[in-house]
Amino acid sequence: MTLEFDAERHEYRFAGVLTPNVTRITSMMSGYFGVPADVLRRKAELGTAVHLATEFDDEDDLDYDALPEIVRGYVDGWRKFREQTGWVTELSEQRVYSARYRYAGTLDCVGHFGRMKTVRPSVKCLVDKKATYTIMPSVGPQVAAYTEAWNETNTPKVRRRFAVQLKPDGNYKLHECGDATDFSVFLSGLTLLNWKARHKLETTT
Repeated sequence: MTLEFDAERHEYRFAGVLTPNVTRITSMMSGYFGVPADVLRRKAELGTAVHLATEFDDEDDLDYDALPEIVRGYVDGWRKFREQTGWVTELSEQRVYSARYRYAGTLDCVGHFGRMKTVRPSVKCLVDKKATYTIMPSVGPQVAAYTEAWNETNTPKVRRRFAVQLKPDGNYKLHECGDATDFSVFLSGLTLLNWKARHKLETTT
């Protein structure tokens, strides 16, 4: 059985069955309610561009000079993050599926830190990239969901989870997502989304 992703509709299907996704579930906790749709769309487009550029940069396949000016600063922040922490990306943009809880998503990257005093290089870590002004509380449940799904089928397991806040001025801030309640909060959102779908109050995507 395979996990399929429709990028245009942002829908996941496992074995042909429409499956709740992490982004949709955590959007209910995001705190962006009331923000105009066009602003959210522009921010989403910027986030996509930053994710793609940093992924290419990890692979030494980025034409930096061809990047839009607005994206370069975020890439500079990613490069500074890698240099100062010794971060090594082992896998990026990895689709994951939880057979136990029946949800899917795409994590940003899994790897390890080579120059962090508080994290040994042998410890597998998950890092989520954010090109946002602030780190919303929903990020904790989001990365917890990716971690849980990854750990169901992969070894070594992810032991630490982080969000790196990339900034347009070429800087960054690393946040560890260590709240023990994060995954239970995510499951509450998943339960609510499934309940709405079951009662035809909202479509599960």
